[in-house]
Amino acid sequence: MLTFYYSFSSSLKSKYLDVKNSFSKSNEYLAVVNDDGLWIKEEIEDKLYIIHAEKFDKDKLKYLTINQTNKYYDSESTLIAETANINSNNWQLSNVSILNEDGETKKFKSYVHNSSFNGETISNLFSNLNALNIYELHKLSDSYLKIGYSNTDIKIHLNKIYSMPLFYILMTVLGFIIIKKIKILNSNFFAIIIGIFVSVIVYYINYFSSILGHSGVLPIELSIWVPLLILFLVCNIGLLKIDEK
Repeated sequence: MLTFYYSFSSSLKSKYLDVKNSFSKSNEYLAVVNDDGLWIKEEIEDKLYIIHAEKFDKDKLKYLTINQTNKYYDSESTLIAETANINSNNWQLSNVSILNEDGETKKFKSYVHNSSFNGETISNLFSNLNALNIYELHKLSDSYLKIGYSNTDIKIHLNKIYSMPLFYILMTVLGFIIIKKIKILNSNFFAIIIGIFVSVIVYYINYFSSILGHSGVLPIELSIWVPLLILFLVCNIGLLKIDEK
């Protein structure tokens, strides 16, 4: 049920993003991560750039190739660099070789390539994990590892998906306990206030635990499942005492 529901909703989200992107003015790029590394296609002033990097780590690319073509895809030059610092749109390349259309090769210790991308924008392109189904998330996680990019966000997202049914069940049980146990809830106003208060507490417990997992203080699995364990224990205690006067 979980696999079907999440796959269906992620497919709808992916279709929405495709439609949205088709109306976007900045639809002149393509970015993909696969087993071969990071691939980017961008268009700048009637020039097409096909960029490939074997490794991607935040603001740094390693083993970089940039093919420049005209709008008819006729090759004009090929640039090969050992590393690239991409913390801004002016990429700082090192140990560069450039092969022009005449077959001549020029080498530079440093070189600047102007791009519409930087480390932050590239990372943001792959941050919308809700548009991927579970199989695609696992596949993307493996691709991230192969190019040296952290898959922490994907692992956290996957654990949240797997824990979602249990979370909703426990929240339903907790709401039932509150309604049955607290006598003041004869008033609908107080029922709403206490329900909101409890929901906020649960939200921030999950939020701070997720931060600890993302920063590496806690293992990712513990950061997602420990709050649910606490919620499970609270619900069990509440159910055992629900008929006590």
